[in-house]
Amino acid sequence: MSARWAQRWPWMALIIAAVAIETWVYRRQQSPLHHQPYRIGFDQNPPYHFQHADGSAGGIAYEVVSEAAQRAGIRLEWVERLESSEAALRSGQVDLWPLVTDLPERRKFLHISRPWMQTDHFLVVREGKPVPDRGYKGEVGCGSLPIHARLVRQQFPDARTATFPNHLEVVKAICLGQLEVGFLGAAPAMEALRAGPPECTGVALQAHAIPDLRLKQGVGSTFEAAAAAERIRDEIDSLARNGRLAGTLIKFSFFSLDETSATYEVLVVRERA
Repeated sequence: MSARWAQRWPWMALIIAAVAIETWVYRRQQSPLHHQPYRIGFDQNPPYHFQHADGSAGGIAYEVVSEAAQRAGIRLEWVERLESSEAALRSGQVDLWPLVTDLPERRKFLHISRPWMQTDHFLVVREGKPVPDRGYKGEVGCGSLPIHARLVRQQFPDARTATFPNHLEVVKAICLGQLEVGFLGAAPAMEALRAGPPECTGVALQAHAIPDLRLKQGVGSTFEAAAAAERIRDEIDSLARNGRLAGTLIKFSFFSLDETSATYEVLVVRERA
């Protein structure tokens, strides 16, 4: 080896090493994520995700996220959890959750992707009854999701929170006169107005939107699984562009397709801006 070559060799070795590392990183970014498989949690929260009688999972979020993950080459193992999405992710019981409400305090413990859905919340009362304001001191009923109880306490700090097994039980209590007001998400509130439980036959209900409680939801994950959550989120954009997302949404009668598609487009435009 000549003296000139001996002087150049260390620099050549560094360049070769740098190129090799850059190529490895690029291929890792472009290739499917090979975690085998990612555990993704869900609970009984129709129409977003729920368990069928045969034990299989279903719902809007289940179908959308499943297809997005398949397109990204990511294997998922759906696991029903009794605890909340936040608790399941923080404890490491699951790696991913299809829809997690983006609250500032949660970002200290979880990764949440860019939003792909947003949820409105409503107060349901019997027709003719006054709509409670922030100073309401009575009882507000809500479903079993921990996030709903948290939002009730936030919206009505002096009220008492009554938790029911599901939104239909909340509506039933209102119709029977056992409860003055119920706090429901958009889909359950719409269902209550269209076709409530039998106890609501002949009872007129009204739903009033809470303007400052429109919350965004993204794919939630542990910090270790953040790359998978983002890949899935990117593929949801693809599903929106090619019409597959609209095809899934239209299967669920809780939603107006036009309104949901418009909402998604607004979210995408805001995120790009």
